[in-house]
Amino acid sequence: MFAQHGGNVIYHGQQNAQLPSVVPGQFPTTQQADFNSYTFNVHALYNAEAAAYVAIFNVVQLGATAEEADRLVSNRVKALTEDLKQLAIPESSIRIDMISQIAIYEYQVEKKPFSKDNYLEIPKGIELQKNLHITFTKGSLLDKVLTAAAKQEIYDLVKVDYYLDNQDEIYLQLQQEAIAFHQKQKKTYLQLGVRLDTARVAFSANTSVHYPIDRYLPYQSTSSSSLKNVKDESGVQEVRKPNTFYYAALPANGYEVVINPVIKEPMVQIAYTLSIRYYFPPAPTVQVQTEVVNQKEFLILTPDGVVRPLTIVTEK
Repeated sequence: MFAQHGGNVIYHGQQNAQLPSVVPGQFPTTQQADFNSYTFNVHALYNAEAAAYVAIFNVVQLGATAEEADRLVSNRVKALTEDLKQLAIPESSIRIDMISQIAIYEYQVEKKPFSKDNYLEIPKGIELQKNLHITFTKGSLLDKVLTAAAKQEIYDLVKVDYYLDNQDEIYLQLQQEAIAFHQKQKKTYLQLGVRLDTARVAFSANTSVHYPIDRYLPYQSTSSSSLKNVKDESGVQEVRKPNTFYYAALPANGYEVVINPVIKEPMVQIAYTLSIRYYFPPAPTVQVQTEVVNQKEFLILTPDGVVRPLTIVTEK
């Protein structure tokens, strides 16, 4: 089971409706289309800690020339690289992605004695943008990476990507756990008189992956003003309430199988649905048999004077 204590987020309504719908709502656990088939759906969820993280920082540098802007960026990246080595993040884990290089213009007035002044755009410098991709294997290092980047005036953390190195093993484990749960389902239905061993079987599977970047919701702190100001009619001045976000993990309700149910940090969540359908042979058709019997025997005299037997046939 999965539950949470209440927090201030309850004042903001059901914001989870903003997130993509989850798999269990699309596939009921058990369906009986007719008397000749049963469908079972087993929903499984795996909460996986990432094996590697890639933090992407945006760097903006101004310079009088392209050479100067590139040199200044290189110096900042080099200093950051040395600091990251102290965190056991090697230079090979830092990659530079070139984004843009544009000229910066200023207006210069061209004065004319007998006409209006003209304003000319004159290039005055270069704006260079690059992204830094920093790979690390422990989520706890992100705070230290942010601090090291801030020392070089690199503040813009664009996003953090999460990566798994055993996703195929996770799918296999989800499948095996779903099958094991279904075997328990079969035993329960056998107690109800539903035999599934002799039915024809068809199955299908559905998977989905939910990354932390897709599971954040907006949040604004909630507070109330003092009633004393209202009573004294001294006016109320509201304090600025900052806007932020919080991680809303995929809830476990609706899943029969949950692996690693404790969400200690933002995780990669893999959902798996196994759908098994059993087809039963149709019930035998009852055939009505017709039996011909002689109930009575009659004789008839033809105009020719011949006596013949007359048989009356009835159906039973």
